[in-house]
Amino acid sequence: MNSGFRVGVDVFGHIINFYRQREEGIDQAKFPDPSRAVTREEAEKAFAGMLEMKLFYLEHPPFYGLFKPEKGETRPALVYAPLSMPTIDALTGKPLAEFIPPFPQTQRLTLQGEGRQLIARTPEEAARLLAEAFGIDLTGMQFHGASEVQPFHDGEIKQKTYTWSTLPQKGADGKPDLRQARYVHLITNASTGEVISYNLQDESGRGQKATVSREAARDTAVQFLQKYLPAGPAELEMQVYPGVEERIPAWVDKSKLKEQDRPLPVISFTFNQVHQGVPVMDRAFSVQVDALTGKIVGFHNGISGAPVPLPDNRNVVPAETAKAEFLKQHPLKLVYLWPEYFDQKAPSPYLVYIPAPGPDFYYVDAFTGKTLQPENK
Repeated sequence: MNSGFRVGVDVFGHIINFYRQREEGIDQAKFPDPSRAVTREEAEKAFAGMLEMKLFYLEHPPFYGLFKPEKGETRPALVYAPLSMPTIDALTGKPLAEFIPPFPQTQRLTLQGEGRQLIARTPEEAARLLAEAFGIDLTGMQFHGASEVQPFHDGEIKQKTYTWSTLPQKGADGKPDLRQARYVHLITNASTGEVISYNLQDESGRGQKATVSREAARDTAVQFLQKYLPAGPAELEMQVYPGVEERIPAWVDKSKLKEQDRPLPVISFTFNQVHQGVPVMDRAFSVQVDALTGKIVGFHNGISGAPVPLPDNRNVVPAETAKAEFLKQHPLKLVYLWPEYFDQKAPSPYLVYIPAPGPDFYYVDAFTGKTLQPENK
């Protein structure tokens, strides 16, 4: 899967690039013999046993093309989508733990929003907001200006981005030493000044062990979120994501990782709004907490603006019907995988069964039980 030919095609069907991925150093003797593989039927049984379809709302279903349709042209949808897709070891017929991403911990919350707003219309206001709301000291950091951009995914809101970074210090070799570098990004609605997202990247903590517990980080994230939720009660589904350190494959020699390849100690949370007990996939607020300092180092406000009227979620097809449709559209395919993690490669390739490419999206319409077809406007 990670060798062979690559072809790039634009939206008009024109080939824009073509190359063969280099295969230097591949020992053909390490590849498992396909004749030893279990049957596809056995693999599909194991795959189906692990596959879990979850019910979600989508305010804006997927579409084809480069540009988002005009306001009002997309219809909200209620869909089933796989929580994760297991990779089946073709030699044993069992799921490979290495390729199963750890499930985020999920919890339902009812919070009382305070209706506060984060507003910054000028660089001065942005710097003051960073200091007051997030405790960011910009002393010694260089301001790189404010730039307005038209987001690729949304033609309705023009954004303004403010950026700061530390001045690189030279190391003993005379080259810039980025191990103490800090970068700050603040993105706002260019018209209203409402903050859309914020991110602090502090390189000094890279590779260090977390000292803040997930429970403490969760409390910090929830307290922060309550301030900026719309005033009134809000039902949310919170997901806590495993740290990057937990997702490093067992065959990786961590002592050989370069400094820039080591993860930052950050604990990430996503809070999806809930309608009639079902989470809205594309209406969420994300928060990142530094696991060394306990401070908020990132957030994205994906719940601003008026919500889209959503369909009633009664009379949906069972999850098993959605699973059968997914399996029909994505039959398993026998392939080799030879995973890499930065400059390190697994000792040998795996022979596995994975879903074959099918429809562009994995959503199944919850009312019809059929794969959701993206709109082509």
